[in-house]
Amino acid sequence: MVFDFMNDCVRVGVFPSGSEVSAEVFRSLENARIIELVGLSSVPDYGDVLFSNNRRDIPHIHHSGFIEAIRQCVSIHRLDLLIPGMDEVGYLLKQAEPELGCQVVYAHLKTAEIIRRKSTTYRALSGIVSTPKMLLPDAIQDNDFPCFLKLDIGYGSRGARKIENRAQLEALTEGERETGILCEYLPGEELTVDCFSDPQSRLLFCGPRTRERIKTGISVSSRPVELTDEIHDIGLCISSELNMSGCWFFQLKKDRGGRYKLLEVASRLAGSMSMHRLLGVNLILLDIYQRLGFSVTVPARREGDFRLERAFDARLVGKVRFNSVYVDLDDCLLSPQGVNTRVIAFIFACLNRDLPVFLVTRHAGDLTATLTRSRLAGLFDEIYHLVEGQPKSSVIQHDNALFIDDSFAERLEVEQNSGAVVMSLDMLTEDFI
Repeated sequence: MVFDFMNDCVRVGVFPSGSEVSAEVFRSLENARIIELVGLSSVPDYGDVLFSNNRRDIPHIHHSGFIEAIRQCVSIHRLDLLIPGMDEVGYLLKQAEPELGCQVVYAHLKTAEIIRRKSTTYRALSGIVSTPKMLLPDAIQDNDFPCFLKLDIGYGSRGARKIENRAQLEALTEGERETGILCEYLPGEELTVDCFSDPQSRLLFCGPRTRERIKTGISVSSRPVELTDEIHDIGLCISSELNMSGCWFFQLKKDRGGRYKLLEVASRLAGSMSMHRLLGVNLILLDIYQRLGFSVTVPARREGDFRLERAFDARLVGKVRFNSVYVDLDDCLLSPQGVNTRVIAFIFACLNRDLPVFLVTRHAGDLTATLTRSRLAGLFDEIYHLVEGQPKSSVIQHDNALFIDDSFAERLEVEQNSGAVVMSLDMLTEDFI
């Protein structure tokens, strides 16, 4: 593909659009000028908030019509790339890549088949990197306890638990025995190592980070740590042996002797790769450039004492009808600390949609000087500087106005006397626009 940066656009589909991984894909790519994102989902979910173009009519991945639905989306939206937001999705899409009509941002199919299962990953890398000892349920000795059960196909902590003794082992269900693998228990420190490899599987980036706090298998607190020779050598071996390319990661955990052993390998973006992005290394964007045929250079990650913290976001799906915005100044747009960045971001989002914005204030000082000093001069379509006692509802001229004020009494007066939609500062979100 010959790409013209000035005129071409890369159309990228993301499925499922509501996953944690897909949310990080969106944040990594939303400001890339050359990229147009299309969300694809099977259900109403967080993708509705993130993607301005988000389809919710894709069948479940195990439905017989799944691949055909994806193929139709590729055709309709002229997608150049598909980014999977889950491991199993990546495997299934890679299998079907020849009939989809676009490239799937995932490992080569042979590699995908190996890393889909932890058991095949361990066998493929046995003798190359240190892997956990796998145990057969009927051959476990007393000194093998405690051991650890985890899903062979799966990620996160689903289905994973420590088996303390033979009674717990014998209590395993037939389903747990069929879908899980038993391994030696690794009690030590756990790391995720985010990586990037070139098309020849040469390792260009290797960034270890801690997993300090885990929720449902997702690292929600993480710190960058030193890249030791031991960790780097493991990354080099995995990349070479499994023919890795682009963006991928592996997880390590220390055994009883303090030696790192491999937990899993994945050929996709990890949600907490956001840490590297915030420190200057956007791995999924580099992956896309590489797949377009460009030779990429991975920038140096900013060093320092940093910690990534992740939390659930709260967003509303829906719109509030308004055609103009009236906003208060003191303790609203301006606080003792300066301009309220949340309010000013909302104002500019409205201006970007050609909505008029008016200032309504009883500011006691020199208003012109205050606005100039705060870099707010020239921002408003009109300024209403009220005298003491003049109600703010008296200057609202639009039938479908939005009024923003920190004061409940002011909001109540405006709502009752003008019919405007009123909002406090904690309510402001671009989702409403």
